[in-house]
This record gives sequence, structure tokens and C-alpha cells, in this order.
Amino acid sequence: MKKGIVVVFLAVLLLTPPVLACTWDSIVNKCHPGHGEVVVYKDGSCKGSEYFSFNGNNQPEYTTLVGYSWPGGGSLNDSISCYVIGHKTTFYYYEYINFVGGKRVKDENTYDDRLKQKNLGGTWWNDRISSVKVFNR
Repeated sequence: MKKGIVVVFLAVLLLTPPVLACTWDSIVNKCHPGHGEVVVYKDGSCKGSEYFSFNGNNQPEYTTLVGYSWPGGGSLNDSISCYVIGHKTTFYYYEYINFVGGKRVKDENTYDDRLKQKNLGGTWWNDRISSVKVFNR
């Protein structure tokens, strides 16, 4: 019986894709995304503890941001002010939920070794994103 449990546990462990998580950098007070990952911030400078990581390696489409929250509370929907794209990652963001109607943007980070940051403060997109897609390249 114990052998069967160990075999099942090892199979699940080996067949489950790796979960990426952004890496916190206390010097610049932000979380750096990995390959296939985008980190969004409530603050327009892409800093601080109010951030959320979208992992395109495990879940590429987020049809609505209504059910996702900032660490301090409050919905991500219509409250994103900045984002950082991990290397070799494509990020789509949409004005409305379910990717339907409204405006959309495709932004890519084609580099192997650099992050790409975009401040939405002062632009039309500030606090207007309602659904996103994240893909590794």
C-alpha cells in the first residue's frame, strides 16, 4: 500500500508543470517575473507590496480579473497601473472581461535576459484592464 502512495506522489510531482513565482528584490522593492510570467502593480512605479503575478506557464488566460485581489484587498479589475513582463513572454490585456469588445494591447518581451516594464499612469489604460492573456515564447 505504501509503495502505491509513493508511486502516485512521485508521478504527480514529476508530471506537474513547474510553478513559477516572481522573485522579490528588496533593493528596488519589486518582484521580478520569470519566463512566461507578468507581474502587475497597483502603483504606477511598479513598486511596493500591492502586486500580483500572472503565470502564463500554468494558466495562460484570465477571462476576468474580478475574482483576483491585491494582497491588501480590492479587486485587480480596473486597478492595474504598471506591469513588468518576464523574458520571452507575450502579454495581452483587454478593456473588458472575456476579451470581448473594447480595446486591447499586445506587448512582448523578446529578450532572453531582460525584463520589460510599462507604467500605465497618465495613459488611457491606467486602471482599465479587465482581462489578460500571458504566453511564454
